[in-house]
Amino acid sequence: MYPKFEQLANAIGALPALTLCAFCESSVNLYVPGLYQPGHMLERVLGESAYLALIANFGGETIFPPAMRFEQERRLGLIYRLTRRGLSNSEIAERTEIGSPRIRQIQAAIASGKPLTQLARKS
Repeated sequence: MYPKFEQLANAIGALPALTLCAFCESSVNLYVPGLYQPGHMLERVLGESAYLALIANFGGETIFPPAMRFEQERRLGLIYRLTRRGLSNSEIAERTEIGSPRIRQIQAAIASGKPLTQLARKS
């Protein structure tokens, strides 16, 4: 089963879902026990309540948690913070290894007040 992040978050909570995705990194299959096993690695990683919720929703199944990568969002946040500190585009480009035209594009999008998720995913 390939649950989407939203499905995992609804089943076990957002923070445990992020933790599970980070623990599995990417392209990892994960067998969820059908019954509670005290001290299981998943319980130790997620905590008891999230582990029980995982069993309740996916017990006895092999799941493939989605790969979560945040490099683009981190880069977007870095450009935002460096811009707020007053660094020039050439200084930001040097620190981030992103070209000045792309930095200007990101800065314009930040100034527009529109959602930035899609912008972060474009590069």
